[in-house]
Amino acid sequence: MKKTLVVLLILAVAGGVFAQEFTWTGGVKIGGWLDLHSKDGGKSDPPPSYAPDVEDERAHATVTLNYDNEGFHAELEFSGNFEKDDPHKPTPAEWTADGSLSATASYDAEDWMIQLGFGGLQSGDVTVDSLWGYWYLMNQKIKLDIAYLGWDEVYWQVSDIVDDNDWDNLDGIGGFRLNILPVDGLSFGFMFPGRHIDDDGTTVIPGYPVNTVDFLPSFFWNFVFGIKFEKEDKFAFGLMYEHADLSAEAQKAVLMAQFHLGDSLLIGAEVAGYNLGGFGDAGQLSFGAQLEYNAAPMTFGVYAKLLHFGIYKDSKEGDIVLNPYMLVEAIEDTLLVKFDLVFKMGDTSQDTSKGQDWGPGFGTGYRFSDEFNQLYITPSVFWNPMGDGIDDDPDKALIFQLSWGFQDILRASATMETKLYVGFCWAF
Repeated sequence: MKKTLVVLLILAVAGGVFAQEFTWTGGVKIGGWLDLHSKDGGKSDPPPSYAPDVEDERAHATVTLNYDNEGFHAELEFSGNFEKDDPHKPTPAEWTADGSLSATASYDAEDWMIQLGFGGLQSGDVTVDSLWGYWYLMNQKIKLDIAYLGWDEVYWQVSDIVDDNDWDNLDGIGGFRLNILPVDGLSFGFMFPGRHIDDDGTTVIPGYPVNTVDFLPSFFWNFVFGIKFEKEDKFAFGLMYEHADLSAEAQKAVLMAQFHLGDSLLIGAEVAGYNLGGFGDAGQLSFGAQLEYNAAPMTFGVYAKLLHFGIYKDSKEGDIVLNPYMLVEAIEDTLLVKFDLVFKMGDTSQDTSKGQDWGPGFGTGYRFSDEFNQLYITPSVFWNPMGDGIDDDPDKALIFQLSWGFQDILRASATMETKLYVGFCWAF
């Protein structure tokens, strides 16, 4: 309790040293989720039962209080979580609840910013949740970030088509980052994330080793290089390369491009490579493309992806995903309807039935198994009762989503699944 009072006192005193022009704001965010599921086991199974299983039940509430005074910002947040444990275990499922109290303070000047956040205030077991800052140098041509815990973006990422959030493991950790902005639209630099390899040579753990002998190779061997060039609302190109750890194989890269043709048409493409040090042995490639046409209040689009294709002999990996979608904003800023059709064909394998030996290559001779294939139709409704903006983010509205489709659609034992997801998250 004493630690809690000390932290709150520091925040109060820090706010008082600034000018008396300030604002108080607050907000409440509440949410709940219910996920139901039923499954037809296929022709070879007993008659199907469509009684839904409760896959997931959760609720969440957040209350925040904000104080702003020129460049100083302070925030106090209480968060409560309510969750039903595994409904499939032998004993009856029970609701559990927990809450947390956290505080954050930051100061944003013209050329530098620093942020400090604490958690665990409700119990007195205070922890540092964020500590980071940045400095602009040479008339804001160079930006240097130093973090113990922090960072909320990757500078050089322009799209996210091939693997959703594949680079997010770079966020929320410590390290150093240098971003150079020589001309308008061009940005390049390096990131040295705060993690290193354990003694076994494979385990990635947060932080840098204290031992100086281990620190230098860990620091300079684990890095990300990125470059981006963009013209707002016209086009953007990006490249990121990560040298992830001390092994020769665990490197990856992604090349990204986006084109805006007028105000309505968006074209995107990505090529990603994984385990680059293992080309000819264990490397993988992924390809993705997106086409979207906005004819408000309707939007039409499609994703096409070839994911995780091995580029070595007798590979048995890879997926094809085709996802056309349509969004209709039935009521401006309030009601959105979305239709998704997702087809996925997986478990690729190389056809050697005719004695073909393609050797190490880029997938020549691949065929597709009739297993692990899915076809789903998913209509969704998003409703924001506040009427202040709507998109297909389930964390911003009431959502009603029905997913109906088949697994292993090319086999006689195909199974039919129905999923119903109901959730809401309102902020006011």
